[in-house]
Amino acid sequence: MNTILAPVFAVSVVAVFAFLAESPLFTGFLTTSVLAVVALALHPAGRSLLRFDRVEAVDRRLAGLFVVGAVPLLAFATLETTKPLGIADEHALFVHYGAMAITAALVVLMGALAVLRRRDWRFAAWSSGLLAATLGVVSVGFPTIESSLGVLGGALAIAWALAFVAGVEYARRDSVQADHGGDAVSGTV
Repeated sequence: MNTILAPVFAVSVVAVFAFLAESPLFTGFLTTSVLAVVALALHPAGRSLLRFDRVEAVDRRLAGLFVVGAVPLLAFATLETTKPLGIADEHALFVHYGAMAITAALVVLMGALAVLRRRDWRFAAWSSGLLAATLGVVSVGFPTIESSLGVLGGALAIAWALAFVAGVEYARRDSVQADHGGDAVSGTV
């Protein structure tokens, strides 16, 4: 799966959450999803968007760092998914819980692609890190709002985001230099 497919998947899932919540935002999310799918269908890369170029060997340090962030984020996503069940508040109506769940899941998906993929790893790593850091900054800034991770959870999300992006950058550059015998890193990453 190409990393460009992950945001299309995310907006489509949010459209499903909006439909289930009978949200007035459903038509907007549906329109965005349809436009994203049309853009993908017309993309010049064609079927190569579905190609998955896996790394030869997964760096154990990166995999461990990924799991440290993925487990609590998946727990958070599960919690956010179950919150609107049986509740008809404004957060459910405006797809707040669903959007928070898919944001956490998108951090995990993009992080997994950054660790496992050879192609587009930088986009995936930075997307994952920026989304996690955004969740963290908002949670630290607004610790008492609905769906906040709290001050400690927010600070940990920020720390993980920084460590993950730095770790992926370091490990990938190190492997590229090893592939080229220590020569200067070429532009084909």
